[in-house]
Amino acid sequence: MKKFGRILLTGAMLLALAGCGQEKTEGGSTAAPAATTAKEAVKTTEASSSSEADTTAVDDSVWYFKKGDVRIEVGAKATPVVEALKDSLMETNEFPSCAFDGMDKYYKYPGFELYAYQENGKDVITQLVLRDDTVSTPEGIYIGSSRADVDKAYSSAENASSFPNNYSFTKGNSTLLILLEDEVVKSIQYSLVTEE
Repeated sequence: MKKFGRILLTGAMLLALAGCGQEKTEGGSTAAPAATTAKEAVKTTEASSSSEADTTAVDDSVWYFKKGDVRIEVGAKATPVVEALKDSLMETNEFPSCAFDGMDKYYKYPGFELYAYQENGKDVITQLVLRDDTVSTPEGIYIGSSRADVDKAYSSAENASSFPNNYSFTKGNSTLLILLEDEVVKSIQYSLVTEE
């Protein structure tokens, strides 16, 4: 029941962030989307040596996303991530938070979006959303993956969702939510688990 409450809270946070956002302002530099898709990246990763795969899975205690060499975890400080990805920043926005005290921040990059809020004067990552098939999870799942791909990639993780088209996996302070439609992945989100 506690896990279900966390999932509901995560969903409420998503709605709150979407509902209270204001007009986005342009910022940063524009960058062309990556030429390869996540599907091609998965094939490349499968063909690469096992030593490269070992460096990807540094910490198994939380779900994380990687963009190049940059590891992104919910609950971590946003500033180092934003600084490391500044060359690919497409849009940014800041607005009063509906879910937390202080300000929410939004950062758009090719293929994904990052959300943060201010806690004790520091920006903390609360959510990361994959938007297309140019990016994938470290486990190789991308927008467009099949249900069978998800089942194989996360076979050892416990699905806390009671909905047939949702996968909700929690590790530490992070939840990985994968939504399917017609047996195909339509949404991938990393969210911060907050205390009840």
